[in-house]
Amino acid sequence: MNLYIKVENSQTVDHPVSEQNLFQVFGTIPENYEPFVAKVPNKAYKFTDPQTYEKVNGAWTHIMTTSEIYDTLSDEEKYKWSTKPTDNKDYVWSLTDRIWVEMPPMPQDGKTYAFRIKLAKWDEYDPITEKFISDGIPLNIQK
Repeated sequence: MNLYIKVENSQTVDHPVSEQNLFQVFGTIPENYEPFVAKVPNKAYKFTDPQTYEKVNGAWTHIMTTSEIYDTLSDEEKYKWSTKPTDNKDYVWSLTDRIWVEMPPMPQDGKTYAFRIKLAKWDEYDPITEKFISDGIPLNIQK
């Protein structure tokens, strides 16, 4: 999955968005969106809010501001985190099951979706209000 992030005045705005979502909303990749490369650490790192991004080798990426391991992960879960599958599929860490799960394909029904990391699923959202339709939570607040 290709990701892009909105950039204004050489600064990132909001969070990364999938290429598919950009095409659904705009029909193209707008000029003010630049490539984004997601970083998946080999340990369970905490990201601090707000997340910060940095341009590395021509693409924006996460900057992990702390390397503290989640206190809630057992040794077994830390091992599972470090053994992310290495095939060419996209995976997400399930916060409920605490395992890597294959990222499901985005629905192709003409609606606009964003991936909800904490729920490990695609959810329909309104690009104008930037809120999820199912519960009204803003897109940048992942719950």
